[in-house]
Amino acid sequence: DVQLHSHNPNLTAIASYSNNVGVVYLKQGKYSDAAKSFDRALKILQQLNESNNPDLASTYDNLGDAYVLQDKYDDALTYYSKALETQRVIEPRNPPALASFNNSIGNVYNKMHRYGDALVHFKRALEFQQEYLPATHPSFASLYNNIGSMYYRQEQYGDALPCYLKSLEIELMCLPENHPTIAVTHFNIATTYTGLGRFEDAILSTERSIEQLLKTLPTDHPEVIENRSYIDTIRRKQMLKGLFDTNTTNF
Repeated sequence: DVQLHSHNPNLTAIASYSNNVGVVYLKQGKYSDAAKSFDRALKILQQLNESNNPDLASTYDNLGDAYVLQDKYDDALTYYSKALETQRVIEPRNPPALASFNNSIGNVYNKMHRYGDALVHFKRALEFQQEYLPATHPSFASLYNNIGSMYYRQEQYGDALPCYLKSLEIELMCLPENHPTIAVTHFNIATTYTGLGRFEDAILSTERSIEQLLKTLPTDHPEVIENRSYIDTIRRKQMLKGLFDTNTTNF
């Protein structure tokens, strides 16, 4: 308000304040109001005609956040892509920013069920992260999990498995011993083994997932019950595969 009523308003400052207001709206869950504030900041920055202003990239990124939280994935993708493009122009070798923008784009493509496109950007994010983070950083566990999930959703189980195993390896090194994410990764490995027809390995990984859950959850928790029921699912798949493989051989 002070800047808007000034005799000589500072446009850069107003853009910054508008961005800050938008961030607060995001934290309040007022995503539409956040988008309006970010859009005001963007219009001001564009009027300044400073193509090398790093605030441009962050404002595009903020707009992407506001739209993805409203499930407006096409708009989110547009702004995340502009953030990435702008960052490449301003500072082509900024691995943290490039990793973040690629990861955001990958997440949007995942939500749009465009798994091949998501995979491309998650892999790029991984390459950039490898330039500035230690190999055991928790962020790598998340990225390997995302990459594995994209392979899994495309039924490329052989490619998914090493990604999930790498994710688990990092989680076991950097997360607390009873962390629930470890249980999720064990379960992801189990479903991948099932896809590969390695049913005994799938059962073992599911049992490890249950053991991990029981470190923090009661035995009657829905997640524990669901994982136990998955073992029955694996055994049914194993029985059917054996039955129909035998029949096929006989034919």
